[in-house]
Amino acid sequence: MAARKTKQKSTHTVDGPNSYYVRGNAGRPTLYNVRFIKIAEGMAQMGATSVEIAYRFGVTVKTLWEWSNSHEEFAKALNPGLEGSVRRARRGLLERAIGYTYPSEVIKVIDKRVVRVPIMEHVPPDVNAALTWLQKHCPEEWGQIGKTQVEHSGTVAVSMADLICEVHRQRDLERASKAILIEGTKEEEHG
Repeated sequence: MAARKTKQKSTHTVDGPNSYYVRGNAGRPTLYNVRFIKIAEGMAQMGATSVEIAYRFGVTVKTLWEWSNSHEEFAKALNPGLEGSVRRARRGLLERAIGYTYPSEVIKVIDKRVVRVPIMEHVPPDVNAALTWLQKHCPEEWGQIGKTQVEHSGTVAVSMADLICEVHRQRDLERASKAILIEGTKEEEHG
């Protein structure tokens, strides 16, 4: 009986070190390319999420993290710090504060056919986002909105006679209000 040939696994690249296909131990060839490092780094610095970076390369987030685990340079490119995320959050807050428009689509039935119709959606400005943005970027004008500062010397001059008069006045108002209510209900009963 003839011996079976076994296929040896290879870790070399096909078509050179910059190939789109790098052979691993098993499965289909990976789409990883060393050129992705610069692209991923640029996207991460602009605040792109892992989902957006994976979408750019046409892979899943799981594949993106597998590449990150397999290629140290790629992993470093994905972690540029928080600067990009902070810039993106600021930009998003400003867009929310002033409102924005984006392309979308609706699905309609036209002549008994389902059709996708492109439209422009508008998100109106958000007062809270505007206030937050202004308080952060113009604190001298907007930093104290909603905050009242009270300054006093620590003493309040009110005589005991004034307090007693105010208490009696409040009690008299309550009695008068009750009397009016009672008379109003009597008139309704007899009316």
